[in-house]
Amino acid sequence: MMNALLRKLERFETLTRGERDAVEQLCAGAVHHRGDEQVGQAGTIPILLHGFAYRFKLLSDGRRQIHGLFVSGDLCRHIYGHLAGQGECGVRTLTPSLVASVQVTTLLAVMEEHPRIAKALWANTVADDALLREWVVSLGRRTAYERMAHLFCEVFLRLRAVGQAEGESCDLPLTQMDLGDLMGLSTVHVNRVLQQLRRDGLIALKGSQLTIRDVGVLSRAADLDPSYLGLDTLPSSGRTGTARAQIA
Repeated sequence: MMNALLRKLERFETLTRGERDAVEQLCAGAVHHRGDEQVGQAGTIPILLHGFAYRFKLLSDGRRQIHGLFVSGDLCRHIYGHLAGQGECGVRTLTPSLVASVQVTTLLAVMEEHPRIAKALWANTVADDALLREWVVSLGRRTAYERMAHLFCEVFLRLRAVGQAEGESCDLPLTQMDLGDLMGLSTVHVNRVLQQLRRDGLIALKGSQLTIRDVGVLSRAADLDPSYLGLDTLPSSGRTGTARAQIA
């Protein structure tokens, strides 16, 4: 199976054999982690090669805000954060995961030696910023129904891009508490919205397995523009239908 980071970077830039080998070498020291483990020491950038992880901020009273959800192929910290001297943020695994914690100095040396890798990594950083902007819009302006529909579409499309969605289904190992901490909703409200999405025939969620009945219909319910994910169009299941009642 192709290295997930390599697969992601080659969406932005075609790499030579030597450049591909350099990316593989970056990931050579990857370590298996259990679910709910802190990853990435100070001065490193965790690269998630398999599994799910998240970036978060804890407030002084223990409240948690998740502000980054990572799938295979993602860098769990920004390169420019280290360059600007910004503090480390918490990163934890959601599931058993394979993570390469790469020293910032090592990554910068590879980028200097291989300009196309550098270009692909900076393009990836720009794409990550687009994800964060969409999350800000969701928290500020989308209804709870739209937020959840948007998140489900986004995760499905990101997993599909790295070959980890099968048909209309993908893994979604988020508890209702995780969803609430990610979308700024109470667990009770999360449950109500999930039930409404099910009643509207847009999703099925069994354990950690998400099935999207029609990604085009769900994306319209979410007001999702796929261009921020680097997509011109959405995959179609051939189904037809419309989203019905929404919970604000």
